[in-house]
Amino acid sequence: MRIRKALALALLLALLASCALASSDHVHMMFYAQDPIWTTGSGRVACTFYYRCSICGEELVFTDPEPALTGEKQATCETGGYAFFRAAGWNGYNFTNSYEYFRTLPLGHDWQENWECRVEDDHLTGGTVTSVCRRCGKTVSAEFSENEIRSETLKEAAPGAEGEQLCIVEFTTEDKEFYGEFKLAIPALPVPVETVEESAVEEAPSAELTQEPAETETEETAETAEAEEAPAENAQEEEAPAEAAAETEQAENPEAETAAAPIETEGIEVIGPVAESEETAEEAEAETPSEETEAAEATEEAETAEETEEAKETIEEAPQETAEEAPQPGAPVLLASPEDAVVQVGGEARFTARAQDYGGITWRLVNPVDGTEVLCSQAATVFPGLKIPELHYNTITLRHIPVELNGWQIYVTYSNDKGKTASAPAAIILTDGAGVLLPRPVPPAGE
Repeated sequence: MRIRKALALALLLALLASCALASSDHVHMMFYAQDPIWTTGSGRVACTFYYRCSICGEELVFTDPEPALTGEKQATCETGGYAFFRAAGWNGYNFTNSYEYFRTLPLGHDWQENWECRVEDDHLTGGTVTSVCRRCGKTVSAEFSENEIRSETLKEAAPGAEGEQLCIVEFTTEDKEFYGEFKLAIPALPVPVETVEESAVEEAPSAELTQEPAETETEETAETAEAEEAPAENAQEEEAPAEAAAETEQAENPEAETAAAPIETEGIEVIGPVAESEETAEEAEAETPSEETEAAEATEEAETAEETEEAKETIEEAPQETAEEAPQPGAPVLLASPEDAVVQVGGEARFTARAQDYGGITWRLVNPVDGTEVLCSQAATVFPGLKIPELHYNTITLRHIPVELNGWQIYVTYSNDKGKTASAPAAIILTDGAGVLLPRPVPPAGE
């Protein structure tokens, strides 16, 4: 028994002696302490090996920074790809290999859409849309009808002023989901025709204006009559010598009496119009107060009619305003609104809202100062570099957010055939690379 213990002790001492002499060259005693670990980052792949001596416990770490690419398949728009790597590790005696297989997801199509819409009587009734992938060139065409169109009034039409409506086209085919937004003008309402009372108000001043020329004509007629009376009196003074001459002419010419008669008749007819003009002037003066009275009465009636119409319009407008503020029966029910997001410039932010009983979703960006709104589907044209991949879900992600969006807000509108419901807005707050809040170029509403 003692001999066996002595032999075992001697063997152990021999092994320890050989391990100590070998120092770092633990050739036959080095084993994997753990499986090799693969890491990826910045587009590079690396593999780290971990070894441990089974006798003294010394550890050895070796990293292969550039494993060999032994097989690869590029991803396409519709199919994924892969990359197959082999890494070599050194344990002090020989190399040991490790293999790893990396899968890549499909790239997805980069669609460019061309819409051809059909408009009849200021209404979008259908059309055709063609999508072409910029990467692989795949083409998908589809037609849409009124069943795939939803309309939303952005601005009501007014008398003499056009309105604006938003037409949303949304449908799905076997190959693709289509979504488009188009703005159409709403024809202006006709300008209301003037009422009888208003026309009477406009005619009343004209009656007063025509009154003064009438008096002026009467005065001129009276002056003309006075000027004609003076020659008539002078004619009477010269009548005596004229009678003597007339008797002489009658003796010589029997027809003189007949010729003299018209002279007396003309004198009588000259006085006649003067008398008539005086009566006309008196009648005009008597009628003038009555015309002014009628004009004043017409003006009072017109003002009374206008006040009555304004009162009616006020009574009619009150229920309409109340109806707009009241919730619409059957409209979508809002369950949650998006929350404010603090994000670095150029980063991404995610906003989530929830509702029930809705059929359509529309996200919008809004300037809280002047109320300017931008549809998220068109935000890339207003804010270059901004990416919004998914537009019609409860969660929306804004990527590569530019500094121009600092201080803006985002909200969502849920709609169905009974009405629409908007969420509360959420603020987009940007920071610099050090996490310091940027001064808002657009201050919040109310400041």
